[in-house]
Amino acid sequence: MQGGFTLVELMVTISIAAILLAVGIPSMRNMIQQNRLTGNVNEFVAANMLARSEAIKRGSPVTLCRAVNAEAGSDTCAAAGDWNTGWLVGVGTADNIASVLTRQKALPAGTTVTSTLNAITYTSMGQPVLAAATDSTGFTFSNDCKSSRHLVDVGRSGHVSVATIAAVGC
Repeated sequence: MQGGFTLVELMVTISIAAILLAVGIPSMRNMIQQNRLTGNVNEFVAANMLARSEAIKRGSPVTLCRAVNAEAGSDTCAAAGDWNTGWLVGVGTADNIASVLTRQKALPAGTTVTSTLNAITYTSMGQPVLAAATDSTGFTFSNDCKSSRHLVDVGRSGHVSVATIAAVGC
């Protein structure tokens, strides 16, 4: 006698697998988007910490600013626009970057970073001089669905905090 599966058993197994995939794939996509966004937030926080520590170590201003085209190797800070295009950490002020310490390439499609700030320059004491018309120090990171949002706040002392904002959803 040979062992094996009947056609009915095989069809039931395939049906159950299809149902599990239909339920699991959207959840997996959402988890991947959230993890990617969290990684982008962590890179931004690390860039702030690098700028602050280098300013203290060098005893001169170090700036974190929006990049004009970080992927092409541009050493120019953008005066306006989205932080999605990437950012630079460089020695000097936003108007005069003497040397670039690190750069972040453009963020993946669907990820947005909004802020009223164009740049943050850290002084030799590690305190930020916020280049903006307002006192807002918030950077809002969100994905295309707004299912995951984070607020990065740079305090007047240079401390960077991250808070999760209520999701809006698709």
